[in-house]
Amino acid sequence: MVYGKCVCWMVGALAWAGAGEGLPELRKAAPAVQPEAHPGSSGPAHAFGRGPDLEQGSDFSVAVAGIPVNLPSTVWGPGYLDMNFMIPELEGEDPGVRRGPHAIEDGGFAVAGSARRTLVEALDQPMVLAEYGGAEEDRFGRLLFAGSRPLGEATFTYGLEGTRSGRPWEDLEHSVKLNAAFRLGREDGDRGWNLTLLASRERGDSDWPDPERGPVGDEDELHQGDGLSSRRLLLGFGARREAEGVVDRFQVYAGASALTRWSDYTYFLRDPERGDQLEQGDRRLFLGLELSREWRPRPGLGLEWEHLAGYQARTDRVGAAEVYATVDRARLAPLVQADATLRHQALFGRSTVHLGRGWRAWAGLRLDSQDNGVGGNLPATWNRSGHSATLGSPKLGLAYRPGLDTEFSLSHGLGFRPGNVFRDPRALYRVKGTELGVQTRVLGSWLTGVRLYTLDLESELGLDPSWNSFASTSAARHRGLEWHNLAAGGPWSAEFSLGWNRARFAKAEAGQDHVPGAMSRTGLLAVGWKGSSHAAKLSLKHLGGYALTADETVTAERQESLELNLSRAWKDWTFAVNVSNIFGWQKLNQEWFYRSRLPSETAGVADRHLKPADPQRVRFTLIHRF
Repeated sequence: MVYGKCVCWMVGALAWAGAGEGLPELRKAAPAVQPEAHPGSSGPAHAFGRGPDLEQGSDFSVAVAGIPVNLPSTVWGPGYLDMNFMIPELEGEDPGVRRGPHAIEDGGFAVAGSARRTLVEALDQPMVLAEYGGAEEDRFGRLLFAGSRPLGEATFTYGLEGTRSGRPWEDLEHSVKLNAAFRLGREDGDRGWNLTLLASRERGDSDWPDPERGPVGDEDELHQGDGLSSRRLLLGFGARREAEGVVDRFQVYAGASALTRWSDYTYFLRDPERGDQLEQGDRRLFLGLELSREWRPRPGLGLEWEHLAGYQARTDRVGAAEVYATVDRARLAPLVQADATLRHQALFGRSTVHLGRGWRAWAGLRLDSQDNGVGGNLPATWNRSGHSATLGSPKLGLAYRPGLDTEFSLSHGLGFRPGNVFRDPRALYRVKGTELGVQTRVLGSWLTGVRLYTLDLESELGLDPSWNSFASTSAARHRGLEWHNLAAGGPWSAEFSLGWNRARFAKAEAGQDHVPGAMSRTGLLAVGWKGSSHAAKLSLKHLGGYALTADETVTAERQESLELNLSRAWKDWTFAVNVSNIFGWQKLNQEWFYRSRLPSETAGVADRHLKPADPQRVRFTLIHRF
């Protein structure tokens, strides 16, 4: 998928810390949200967490180097999350992943969870990486140059990356992406600072959904000109100071982005002569800051306390939110021409008390205020005036650790998802989550954890194919269980995760209440071996079937994929091979059910619409460190 969002297999526990600390081994082992390696990847184009489809960008909050990445209020949904600007080799080890809306620092979009990703302070050695591979006619190439060097008393880390993917290889138009990352920082124990600059430029074609009944006539007619063009610039400065048990943090950031995508979900349903391709564009500037203080007062009443207080603010100036009817990217007529100003502020605080004998409890409160203004030409059924809202979100938790290797926890919290200023009548929608969990060491190095949760959404999201976007629907509840296991011994390691989720609309009749597109089962089984110079890992990934209609008469197929990673290091060289979807089990990246019209049809037909996955992909990577 050319506009790759958060991409990973969401299985087991995305994070074990929740609002508490959790066991360190399990917290570090929680699977991170990985950036898509390249547009049109044969890997899964969607990620699922506690049922919600995280690709929408409205149910999972991500910050990189302290810079929030989610874009609120776009013409294709309440949120947008594009991680294609990330260079994986420059990412820090601990992604800081949390589950649910329980964390006091997390605001909008932290529905299924959140991730606070960092960049490495320094690379041990400069490196050059070359990667080549693909699947069938899809050829992929990637070059990376990265390293670190001292600059005065600070460290300067840099990375320059270029990727190209085409079908066939000679066609440059299919995908070209250039990324740059620069970090200048200094850490001195009790204080530190960093300045981060991230830039990305991408253009390419894409594979949008095809009807299951198959194209009639020329298949290219359905997707001629579909694709994306994007530019993004992110700048952030962060500072930390510790003194006498007090930790102060300061973060200021700014960003500019210009995103345009061309896509056609319904083919010839709206315009039987010229087709239904839409050009959707978003150009904006944003500016924000975050301040926080953590401190430990003197023990009172024989109890130890920890406090956290902070303030967040962000302003988005959306200079253009546009939708045009197009043919092969040539504009025919404007459908939406709007602009907006989004202002958000939040105060938050949390207190944690250690009750003794392994018990601790915490309570916190967020106060969020959203003020939106919108103008321009909008459809009659969309929102034509700004709106404001203020929400208070209490969060509570209790944990008991009888020993170093076991912890029981209970978390409850209210949160919110920002509404779409262009379509929704409300600025903020309520989210509520409750979680009960246990984590323990079963035997030796075998760690296991089980979590039960409920997630109540005041507004579920659903696909609106006529606008190629996601829109708010009605209230829903997600209930589920997650089981995660880790084991290691000598050079061997293993991971086994299972997740179950039940998603239902809150006010629908029984049998008509399934949430279309909500994943019901996920699973992962991975076995790894790592020697002094060799490493191997084999991963089996599973996505269960799920309802495509509210009455579950149409369901998505389950998908499995087997992936193999091999690497060999010799002196300053490393050679690696990645084979994904080895046996071609995974057939599809995503499925929907809606009405569309093919060129030879006289009326729309309700059908499954499928995004195919490549049957197999092989990549070779060569790294030289010097």
